[in-house]
Amino acid sequence: MKRAFFFVLFLLWFPIGTYAQETAIKYKDKVRLEKPYTVVAGQTDHPGYTVRITPDASGGIYTIRIEGSGAEIAGNDDFAGLFFRSVPGFRQGVCLQRYEPFNSWTKPVRFERMASFPKREVQAVYWQYDDGVYAVAAPLNGNGFRTTFGADNGHFGSKAGTCPPGYRIGDYPSMVIGFGEDIYALFTRVYTEALNRMDCGENLVGKKSLPEEFDYLGWCSWNALGGGKKHSAEALTMSIKSFREGGVPLGYAIIDDGWHSIDGRTLVDIYPNPNRYPDGFRDFVTRLKAETGIRAVGVWHALDAYWNGIASSGPLWDKYAGDLFSWKQRYTPRTRDTTMHTCYYFRPGSEALPEFWEQWYSFLAHSGIDIVKVDNQCCVERMARDNYPADSLAAAMHGAINKAAFKYLGGRVVNCMALSTDAFYHYGSTPIVRCSEDYFPYSPDETYDLEHGNAAAHIMQGVYNNLYISQMAYTDMDMFQSYNPNGELHAVARVLNNGPIYVTDSQGKQRFDILQRMILGNGRLVRSSTPLYPCEESLFQIQDKKLFKVFSFAGNAGIIGAFNLADCEQVRGTVSAADAHGISGNRFVLYEHFSGEVDYVGKSDRLPVELGRMGYKLYYVLPYDGFAVVGLADKYNAPATVLRVVRKPHQTIVSLPEGGRFVCISDRKPQKMTVNGDVCAFTYSDKGIITAEIKGLPACEVIINW
Repeated sequence: MKRAFFFVLFLLWFPIGTYAQETAIKYKDKVRLEKPYTVVAGQTDHPGYTVRITPDASGGIYTIRIEGSGAEIAGNDDFAGLFFRSVPGFRQGVCLQRYEPFNSWTKPVRFERMASFPKREVQAVYWQYDDGVYAVAAPLNGNGFRTTFGADNGHFGSKAGTCPPGYRIGDYPSMVIGFGEDIYALFTRVYTEALNRMDCGENLVGKKSLPEEFDYLGWCSWNALGGGKKHSAEALTMSIKSFREGGVPLGYAIIDDGWHSIDGRTLVDIYPNPNRYPDGFRDFVTRLKAETGIRAVGVWHALDAYWNGIASSGPLWDKYAGDLFSWKQRYTPRTRDTTMHTCYYFRPGSEALPEFWEQWYSFLAHSGIDIVKVDNQCCVERMARDNYPADSLAAAMHGAINKAAFKYLGGRVVNCMALSTDAFYHYGSTPIVRCSEDYFPYSPDETYDLEHGNAAAHIMQGVYNNLYISQMAYTDMDMFQSYNPNGELHAVARVLNNGPIYVTDSQGKQRFDILQRMILGNGRLVRSSTPLYPCEESLFQIQDKKLFKVFSFAGNAGIIGAFNLADCEQVRGTVSAADAHGISGNRFVLYEHFSGEVDYVGKSDRLPVELGRMGYKLYYVLPYDGFAVVGLADKYNAPATVLRVVRKPHQTIVSLPEGGRFVCISDRKPQKMTVNGDVCAFTYSDKGIITAEIKGLPACEVIINW
C-alpha cells in the first residue's frame, strides 16, 4: 500500500510526459543528452530550481524549462542556466554565434568537441552523433529573459539573462531540442515547436507570404550613394532611372540612411531633412514613381528611431520628453574608447510608444512610402541594462512597430541587424529578415574572414544562417553591386534563394548583362521557391579547402551551386542528384548552366568538379523519364522560368513567361515545335538537347509534337 501511495504522489508531482531533472534524454534507445543541471545566480544545482523536460507527441522533440521559487535576484551580467554534463556519441557540430556582445550578426563556428563549445551568444546550434543522427536546438525567451546558448565549464547549455538589478528569477523556458535523421526537416520541427511554446506561432515563415513588390528586382541607395554622403532627391532619381534605360526595370527602391532630420546620431523629427528634400516626401515620391516606373518606395530607420534614439532637443523632445527613458552606450558598439553617451527612447509602458510609430508610419504612408527597413535591432540588449527585462522591452518595441506597419504599410517590413533572440522572436507577422551582415564592396585587401569578409565569406555566412532564420521569415542576403569583380557570384547565390534581391549599383557602373540573367523583361525575379541551404555534405565544412555545395528547389527541379569559397587556388569534389536533398525520382539529368553540359545519372552517381579560386558552377537536377525541361537557359535559374508542363501521348505543352533561349532534354527528336501557334525552328543534339531561340514574345506556349 505504501508503495502504491508514493507512486500516486510521484505521478501527481511529475505529470505524465515529463521528466525530472536527473533524467537523461534518449532518442532511438540511445542516451543523447545526460544529466542536466542548473546554475542560478552563480549557484550550481540551486535547491530552489528544477528542470522540466517535456516531449512532443510525435517523438524526438523536447521542450526544457527551469522551474523555481523566484527567490533569487539577477543583475545585469548574472544568468540563469541549464547545462548537460555530457553528450554521448557526439561527432561534430556547428553553432551560429554572434560575433561579440551587442553585435547583431551570427556566423557559423564549427566545434569538434562539446568541451570547446563557445561560452556565450550562440543563437542556434546543430550537431551530429556518431550513428548519423542529428540534433538541432533553439533557445527560448520568456519571463523577461533573453536566452542564448553557451558553455559552463565546457558543458553545453543555455544562459538566460540581461535583466536589470532587482529582477526576480522565476520559471522560464530554456530550449527546444530535437533529434532525427533529416536535419532540414528537423530545423522546421524544432522552430515550429519553439515558437508555439513561446506563443508566437505567427512568426513561422509558413504563415507568411512575401509581398508582391519583392518579386521584382530592387535597388538600395546605401553603397550606391557613398553610404549616404551623396544622398539627394536628384541623385536618387537619376540612379533609379538609369536602370530602366539599361533594360533592367526595377520593382522598388529603398532610401537608406541619409534622409532623416537628425542631430548627430539622434532623431530630431519624423519629417525628412529639408536640405535634401526641400519639397518634402510626398511630391518627391510621387514624381519618383511616375518618372522611373518603380512599384514601391521604402525608407530606412532604426528600431530605436535612429542609431542613438531620440534627440535631447527639437520637436520630438518637446513633445515626448516626459515619456522617455535613458541608457548609456558608446558612440557605436565597436568603439574602443570609454566615452559613453546618454540616449533616449520611449518607455515600454507609455502610450507615447505606439503613438509615435502610428504618427510616423501614417506620415510615411501618406507620403507614398510602401516599405520600411528596420535596422539596429540589436540595440535592445544595450537599452535593457539597468532599465527593463530585455525580452519584455523587445516585445514592446517590436509590437508597436509591427502594429503600425500592418495598419499603414501592409506589414512590408525588412528586419535588419536582427540575428539575436531578442529580435528574431519578435518579428511577428513581418515577412523579411537579413540573414547576413552588411555587404562590403570589393577592395584589393578583402579577406575570407567570416566577419566583414569578401563575397565568399558573405555568401557562406548567409547560407548557414538560413538554416535557422529562414524558419521565421523570408531571408534577405543583402544588397550587392553587379560590377563587383565577384558580382556574378553574388547574383548566382541570391537567385538560388527565395527572398528579396536588390542591388546598390551606382549610376553608370551597372553590369546589365548580369542583372538581365536574374530577371524577366518586366523586372520580375527568376529565383528558387525554397531557401538556399548547405548540402548535407557541406554542413560541417566551414571554409574547408573542399568543394562547398548549396541547394534549393524551383518547382520539382533541384538547383545545386558548387563553389570554391575557401582561401585556396583550387578545390575538388563531386556533385550528385542526391545533393538536392529530398528530390524525388531515380533517374535524372544534370544540366550545368554555364557550359550547357548534360549528364544522365542515377541518384547516387557522382560527377567530378574542380574549381579555381572563387570559382562556381550551377547545376539543374531534373527528374528524367525520357523528357525534362530546363527552361529559359539564358537565366541563371532556368527551371524557375517553367510555369507549366502538360504531357500527352504525342504532344508536350510547356508554358513560359517570355521568350528566350528555350532548352529541354529528350531521348527522341521532336517532329515539330510551335510557339503560340507558329512553327518554331529548333536543334536536336546527339546528347538529346533540344534548343529553340524564341524572340520577342511576352508569354509563350510551346507545343512539342512527337
